[in-house]
Amino acid sequence: MARLEESAAFDQLPPHVLELVLRAMEEARVEAGAELMRQGEPGDRLLFLLEGRAEAFLETEQGERRAIATLETGDIVGEMAFVTDEPRTATVVASGPIHALTLGVAEFGKLAVRHPEVGIVLTRVVAERLGESSLDGLGGKRLDRYRIVRAIGRGNMAVVYEARDDRMERTVALKMMSHRLRYETGATARFLQEAELLLTLDHPSVAHVHHYFEAYNTYFIVMEYCDGPDLG
Repeated sequence: MARLEESAAFDQLPPHVLELVLRAMEEARVEAGAELMRQGEPGDRLLFLLEGRAEAFLETEQGERRAIATLETGDIVGEMAFVTDEPRTATVVASGPIHALTLGVAEFGKLAVRHPEVGIVLTRVVAERLGESSLDGLGGKRLDRYRIVRAIGRGNMAVVYEARDDRMERTVALKMMSHRLRYETGATARFLQEAELLLTLDHPSVAHVHHYFEAYNTYFIVMEYCDGPDLG
């Protein structure tokens, strides 16, 4: 059985804060085949898997259901909706019996206000999962006028997605500021400064920037999509 204090996500919390998190959580047991959460629903709670395994599926606009992740003992489930303040990005189904700890959004909000490090824990989890594979929690989603196709690059500061601009009928690259930077002083200002600077550049050797926008509690820079091999 997994222990919250031993998980990679929560092991950096001060002991007194971890104790408060544990007190706010409730035990839950789920039968095999049951849905832990459904795509599109409000993010009302997250789960920490003490025992068990689950599969996360992405349901596309075309009605396809694609497996995007396997969640196992010690994993957190449902953190995306908490961090992004958006509806669930995936459907999660129990592969077998599950024993979990749950934390409601209201309880999480109270903890995060008094202890910001709790919010930082979840932003790190989200940052590690987005862009981890070509299909992730944002794959197939529509942001502004863009439909995300797949993740094509990932670094410490950003994840880059291939997306389709339905209004202009073209493929673009969406550079998303990593959620881990939301709590880093000056990081958002630097990211937006980069976007403003790139908007002023017009050169055949520089990828053109169209504009930028806010979504999923972070920022996206819309750039020219350059197909072909990488610079290396």
